[in-house]
Amino acid sequence: MSAGRKPTPVITRLLGMSERQPNGCLLWSGELTPTGYGRIKVDGRLEYVHRVAWSLKYGEIPEGMTVKHFCHVRHCVNPNHTYVGLTQSAHLKQHA
Repeated sequence: MSAGRKPTPVITRLLGMSERQPNGCLLWSGELTPTGYGRIKVDGRLEYVHRVAWSLKYGEIPEGMTVKHFCHVRHCVNPNHTYVGLTQSAHLKQHA
């Protein structure tokens, strides 16, 4: 990035690297993890794109919660296809 140039907003990068599907999924075309989740750099850190998309629409992810997909498509970044749920460890503790 050249001096004096403002960074591209995260939402612009997110939408620019995603393609809407007929089923409503918004598929990430950028970097994917080996397990199929999208990643994006935010403030110098790599983040899961579906978590970033959820946070942009709904706010901070509550502690002990994770963002899950209704659509079961790991690289879908449509926040309407996601919800917050317990992390696996929190779920196991709750049902122990």
